[in-house]
Amino acid sequence: HDFRRDYSQLGQLRINYPDINITLLTATATLRVQQDILQQLHITRNYKLYTQSFNRSNLIYECIQKANSDLTLSQISNLIKINYQNQSGIIYCFSRAECDRAAQYLLASNIHALSYHAGLNDSLRQTIHMKWINDECQVICATVAFGMGIDKSNVRFIIHFSMPQSIEVESNFSI
Repeated sequence: HDFRRDYSQLGQLRINYPDINITLLTATATLRVQQDILQQLHITRNYKLYTQSFNRSNLIYECIQKANSDLTLSQISNLIKINYQNQSGIIYCFSRAECDRAAQYLLASNIHALSYHAGLNDSLRQTIHMKWINDECQVICATVAFGMGIDKSNVRFIIHFSMPQSIEVESNFSI
């Protein structure tokens, strides 16, 4: 599994301190990924594994066929205005260009949206992230890389403008 470098170094803790307790939490991981995590962190005995279904009763999943980008953005804009006025949300996009286009469309529709992706410098990404966290921006249009480590309690909608690469990726961002 492709760990962030710092996480992969946690295995050294297990080697140096074999008798300490370790708690590992993840939003989702396939069986293969679970086994890989255990192996990389040198956890081979006396562990308990708890899992939960992807099917969470507090979430609503809906797939809508995408006719064309303009119509889809219009539908998203209307959905936000009608159902999520002044509520925080994320729109996941496949590319940087798609992030920029979605944010520009929403701004033109009087929805405060900002684009967030790797093409922006670190300082600007941090500024955008903090504006969204502090409710100075309603919607963030981002690539899936944005999903790592988000802690915002009032996210009320997540929209994938393009299909996610897998259900595993998508369920990481079910808030």
